[in-house]
Amino acid sequence: MLTGLQDSKNQTVWVEFDNRYRPVLFGVARRIGLSAADAEDIVQQTLTEFFHDYMNGRYDRKRGRLHSWLFGIVRHRIIDLQRASKRYPEKPGQTAIVNVPDESLFTSTWDTERAAAILQLALNQLREEERFTRPTMDAFEQYGLRGQSVASVASQCGLTVDDVYAAKYRVGKALKTLVHDIEETYDL
Repeated sequence: MLTGLQDSKNQTVWVEFDNRYRPVLFGVARRIGLSAADAEDIVQQTLTEFFHDYMNGRYDRKRGRLHSWLFGIVRHRIIDLQRASKRYPEKPGQTAIVNVPDESLFTSTWDTERAAAILQLALNQLREEERFTRPTMDAFEQYGLRGQSVASVASQCGLTVDDVYAAKYRVGKALKTLVHDIEETYDL
């Protein structure tokens, strides 16, 4: 992917890059407390800054991983937005100092959003591959991921209780393998 990103006209790689990181960047911005509109703006600013800097050779693999660089960009764009919004206090005597979330909050938020994006990508791949029937996938998602009662899921999906348990096991095993494979290639 890193080589492909060097070609600004390689739409396939740039779309894959965008699909991989946009949900993570957006999720981080939202969890930090930004509105959806501000989060979209931050994501766009981050990706634009990344593109510009990457095309100008500012990324050095020896200094860190690509996702760490993206993490730094989004963190600084969020801090800049928060500072700008507090530049002029609403009332005389109020402080314009911004309470900037500490790095550990950004890091844990990034990790959470990254894991969610990988899980969603893996689930989408399982659905596309059609390895499992729709009722089996539905049962896994309802029981295995959302924690609905096994009896309720069995009834909704037209399966037996044993089928729901089997779905959780079989899809869960395939999902775990797929998540591991994606994680191996996810972060550059």
